[in-house]
Amino acid sequence: MSAARPKRTGQSWLLLCAVGLLLPCAAILIIRATTRNLGSGDSQHYRYMAEHPFSLTAPPFGYRVLVPYFAALIHRLSPLTLDQSFFALSCLFFVLINFTIVVWSCKLLHSSLLTSALLSILYSFSYGGVYNLHNYTHVGFGEHLVLLLGFIAILHDRFDWLLPVLASGSLVKETTALLIPVYGAVALGRRTHPRQVLKRTVTLAGVFLSIFLMLRTGLLFIDRPILNRDPSLIGWSLFRFVYEYYGGFQGAFKQTLAAFPILWPLAFLGYKEADRVSRAACILIPLTLLQILVATDITRMASVAFPAILLLLNCLYRTITRAEAVVLTCSSVLVFYLYDFGFRTLTTIVLSLSYGLIGIWYIATLRHRPRWDRALKT
Repeated sequence: MSAARPKRTGQSWLLLCAVGLLLPCAAILIIRATTRNLGSGDSQHYRYMAEHPFSLTAPPFGYRVLVPYFAALIHRLSPLTLDQSFFALSCLFFVLINFTIVVWSCKLLHSSLLTSALLSILYSFSYGGVYNLHNYTHVGFGEHLVLLLGFIAILHDRFDWLLPVLASGSLVKETTALLIPVYGAVALGRRTHPRQVLKRTVTLAGVFLSIFLMLRTGLLFIDRPILNRDPSLIGWSLFRFVYEYYGGFQGAFKQTLAAFPILWPLAFLGYKEADRVSRAACILIPLTLLQILVATDITRMASVAFPAILLLLNCLYRTITRAEAVVLTCSSVLVFYLYDFGFRTLTTIVLSLSYGLIGIWYIATLRHRPRWDRALKT
């Protein structure tokens, strides 16, 4: 029986909510207890922003105001310390992300509850999930939530949802801009009239740029910054620094691979099963990888592609058995733990073996199975 072909489309909302809420709560406890801290980069900037609202810290971090200011508000309105406020906010975002994944997969992509739960587990026990649960004084989960909601709005043709998501996301992190070309690609993939695509794309770009420039001209801050003081402005020296920082192409490849070690080849197999609209939406993946030209934390940057990765895995899981889906998910979690514990040699061996077994599995069984032709409902 297929892992994602539901017994009935009317899954109980009570059961759905229980799975969508309890899974991430359990994941928080397990991840915090059993995984290592993968780093605390940039957290000092966001803490400073929460301690000194409307006072600009080092750009571009100082322009990502929504999450730190929200944490500061929680701190001032509750007995929680600032650290506790950041942690509570990160846990809230983590639960909302996973709940959204489960509901999206089950109700909009018409997958089984098992597949929806497995996709939630894959996100939780990935680099992006674990990194941000440990480094909670950060905007990471806010960024992930905005990108996920925007991706879903685009995929299911809800432009009225996309506008407010993009506007709020512009205050979270500038990676929200990735949603604009994704919208254009999906709209063209849906064969929307080019004039309407252009009009809506320009509208999205106008909303994003208005907020982007408003922040960088200092209207929100007491100490008015000047636009050209932002060191994030791209120059050849920045490209050279980033290239040397991560060790050239080989280092970039290894760090990109670490974002979704086993999931990259599985996503490729899912792409073969995806429909035209889903394939167009996956332009998010190369767009995300282009960030490595100007960013040093490559693995964290690559993990931002998770909505597209999960969409492709959903397409794959529709064509395989439940047992196969569970084995693949457990294998992904196992490889992540090996990586997290620092067993680099063993991780390489297990990962190479996994790639070989996935190739054999595909050649021997998967490519001979009938393609799942259910069209994506919007």
